Amino acid sequence: LTPDQVQIIWKAAEAVESSFLGAWSAVVSDNCRGREREKFASGPAFLAVLLRLMTTLLPWLRELKSLDRWVASRFSCIASTILEYSSNHPVILFEGSVFFERLSAHR
Repeated sequence: LTPDQVQIIWKAAEAVESSFLGAWSAVVSDNCRGREREKFASGPAFLAVLLRLMTTLLPWLRELKSLDRWVASRFSCIASTILEYSSNHPVILFEGSVFFERLSAHR
């Protein structure tokens, strides 16, 4: 890949991480009083799209190893957290299973 293409992949990975952290921070700081799971799962479309974007980026994450070798590991943690707090929403479960299937294929 060209340096410009690597930069685009890097920015997309940053967008995934900042979107997840923004969503999680908004839920946790909203005085949920134990309702974090319910509030986080209330946006299944957003969470499913985030999982799909992470799945799409998987084949190119190895190109980022020189910049940050832990991106795939962080993606795995993000996906695990999304699945844990998804309230078993079928779309999120589907996207999560596709993510982990493809992650294992790209390791």
